[in-house]
Amino acid sequence: MKKQPLDRRSFLLKASSTAGVAAIGHTLPSPVSALGHDTKGTGYVYDALYEEHVIDDGHPESPDRLEEIRLSMKASGLNAKVTPSAPIEDPFPFIRRIHTQNHIDQVDQIPTTGAVAKQAVAGVLGAVKAVSEGEVRNAFCAIRPPGHHAHNSGREEGFCYYANVAVAARYAQLLGHAKILIIDWDYHHGNGTQDAFYNDGSVLFFSTHDSSAYPGTGDENYTGEGEGAGLNINVHLPCGATDADMIAAWDQMLIPAARAFGPDFILISAGFDSRQNDTLGCFDLTDWCFAEMTRKAMALADEFCEGRIVSALEGGYNVTGLASAVVNHVGTLLNHEVDIEWARTRYRAYNKAGMRDGLLHLPGVSWQNVDEVLVHDAAGRRVTRIPRRQIRGPIIDLRKRSMSPGLYITTVAYRGQSPQRYRYHVAQ
Repeated sequence: MKKQPLDRRSFLLKASSTAGVAAIGHTLPSPVSALGHDTKGTGYVYDALYEEHVIDDGHPESPDRLEEIRLSMKASGLNAKVTPSAPIEDPFPFIRRIHTQNHIDQVDQIPTTGAVAKQAVAGVLGAVKAVSEGEVRNAFCAIRPPGHHAHNSGREEGFCYYANVAVAARYAQLLGHAKILIIDWDYHHGNGTQDAFYNDGSVLFFSTHDSSAYPGTGDENYTGEGEGAGLNINVHLPCGATDADMIAAWDQMLIPAARAFGPDFILISAGFDSRQNDTLGCFDLTDWCFAEMTRKAMALADEFCEGRIVSALEGGYNVTGLASAVVNHVGTLLNHEVDIEWARTRYRAYNKAGMRDGLLHLPGVSWQNVDEVLVHDAAGRRVTRIPRRQIRGPIIDLRKRSMSPGLYITTVAYRGQSPQRYRYHVAQ
């Protein structure tokens, strides 16, 4: 019998527990190289529609996550190297292989969110199709909402609505790939994915997570049942887990199990809340670790399934850290060396308040103390006002405001602090 999940919102109010199994491994191995890559390249899924979904004002699973990824992909030059992947037209027949019709009907009725959640699945399935047909070697899906907590409740569970990766696994099987390896490196346990395949002998599920965090599942004693016995591998890592701990889990548990299983297709639930300094996680993983995990997954894919990997975004709530890790992940999928110093410089810069590319950045939790944002033109006339209730995260997009070319002054009014002012120039 599997442990029942707890409500995620209760976990957001608690500090992450440091109790649990001791960290494993203490020595970082040298980086591995991806093997024999051809020139098919890496697919990339992104749609502006994904940014229209909002759970609540100020909610950590915000559109700013994708906006920062978009900016970082552009600044790093990777957006010019990836190959856009088109979504499939109708994902519902495939969603029904995981979810009940009642769940689908209820989610589909949620204004805006229903359509976005459907399109997120369509995007991932489009990437699976492109990789399966050899259009690209692998793919990353910059999607939201995430999916690895979704069951059949008819509502949001842990920020998730449809089990994107679980649906993708069934879709890949329909395309002829019988044995699917799912790797979940999110800080939180992918209980929805686990439950979808707990008795299934055709899917190997490997999850590293903090089992003391939401949803309270992921006990290492739950290893699968029936035909799926031994194919559900949960690895609890304690708060503060390092790169060495994560890589040791891969080397000691995932890689031997994957080689014994022999996957035909690899899917990654790419949650970057396991990165250091995340607002909802307490691991200490660096960007190097995400690149190294990617290299190891690619080596497995080269060994068993002609390089076939599709990675789909799950968590990651420190938006600058999220974007930095994504750039390293995608750069590795491309077999392209990412300038680590560039990434660090960008990360430091984006953790400072200021105007960049028409975006007002209020890093950390400082945005939660903002009363209002005022924009005046060079003559001192007020052009726009953004009240507190409209400030939903650390990035405020002023490009959506109608402003003529010229110089503007943006004033950020904080509660109990002096206001901060920034210049913003709108080009011709």
